[in-house]
Amino acid sequence: MNVLIAGDSHGCFKLRLFAGFETYPVSLTALLKAYGLGYIAAVDILQMDISLDLSELTFDALVSYQHLSTESDEVGGKRLVQITVTSDLLHRQSREIRVLGLKRRPIINLLKYISDSLRVLEAEFKRISQLNEDCTDSLQRALTNNGEATTPTYEFLQLLVTGLPSPSMDYYLQQELRRDGLKRWNESVRAAHTNIHRVAFECMIPACERLLIHLSDILGCSRWGERYRPLRLEEAAVRDSIKAVGDFVGLIEHLFLVLKVEIKRFSEFENWLERVLEAIEPTVRTGDHIDDGPRVFPPVDYQAVSEYLQSSLSNVGLNAFFRDGNEGSSKEAASLPTNHVIENMHSKLPQSSGSTAKKKSSLSLPLDRHLSLMTRCCLVIFEGPAEAISKSMKVAHTLELLAPAKQSCRRLRLATRYCYYEPDPWYTLALYLAPSTLFPEPSRKPKLKLRYTLKP
Repeated sequence: MNVLIAGDSHGCFKLRLFAGFETYPVSLTALLKAYGLGYIAAVDILQMDISLDLSELTFDALVSYQHLSTESDEVGGKRLVQITVTSDLLHRQSREIRVLGLKRRPIINLLKYISDSLRVLEAEFKRISQLNEDCTDSLQRALTNNGEATTPTYEFLQLLVTGLPSPSMDYYLQQELRRDGLKRWNESVRAAHTNIHRVAFECMIPACERLLIHLSDILGCSRWGERYRPLRLEEAAVRDSIKAVGDFVGLIEHLFLVLKVEIKRFSEFENWLERVLEAIEPTVRTGDHIDDGPRVFPPVDYQAVSEYLQSSLSNVGLNAFFRDGNEGSSKEAASLPTNHVIENMHSKLPQSSGSTAKKKSSLSLPLDRHLSLMTRCCLVIFEGPAEAISKSMKVAHTLELLAPAKQSCRRLRLATRYCYYEPDPWYTLALYLAPSTLFPEPSRKPKLKLRYTLKP
């Protein structure tokens, strides 16, 4: 078992249990006021301890009282107070919290892994788009230089229908594209298509399958009302997350079908362009091949070539998977670290009901938007238990110690370290370790004193 406690100078603290389960921020000031100390002005947490059975949390804090003068004390009207906070829910449901914590961590890791894999897919898609744009831009420059008002797509279609290239197209094929350029274009596009298929099939699909296994285990826990109902683990939320992951897998399978069509269309387009280049400038044969006949090409599917020119050249088919109408939000999300996006996605997305979530989880969503929805559905599972434990905290008793000096307060304070993406970072950290088998309530309640200290 491990417990990570983070507190701040505003009297708030968090708990991270079993390496994965997090509680909501708890205001120690609000707990003291609910306890009956309404004259508390502020609380600055210095040290924290927790009992082995998780039934008590002990805080050493500097408490500011409203009735004290700021000149009457060495540290500005503050007193050193030991505060004991109890949580019956945290104590009674420690086994269930451990199960949820051990499930939340792999779920978060799998979501990050899927997000990283999606970044690879987007990079390969941009690679294909850039190659196609280079082709059309080169042809467009040739058209502009010759004073022609047509488009690259029109020029390709005219060549496909008539078999006769315009002067601009002829210049582009012989001077810009050539056989070497067509070969590099073919190899790069095929490699990008292969990488998209490989990453989606070998990385994303297995990760989604493992994610479904963990969610299925949590679904079984949510149906065990006797043990998990006090933690407010909702079965409907788990089912929504399973459906979101299933829809995401269906979207990836739909991507496989589109990739298959795109690869076939590009193969026919490349075969047709190679025939055109051979007709414009036949291959010069030397040596043993000087007496060979004309080069033989496989038959061309002109329908597939036409479909490629009208849609695939501009990536119409793949755009539905990798591009969103809200480009601003996509760029903003892409500029953030992956772990920050995953951990804070639930705070950036609007809260939605079950019916709205089902409506949004259609196959018409791009992959990144669907991943955001899936992440939201998975994280919302743990919001109920986190809130339930936070609300179960209450102050049992307080003990006012002697007024401390400034030097003693500095010795009490633990590490200063930025660990959250928030305007006011949590700086006080305490790590407690104990064997995972020590869940039954012991006869005594020893305080775990193991902690690490870092100087600011």
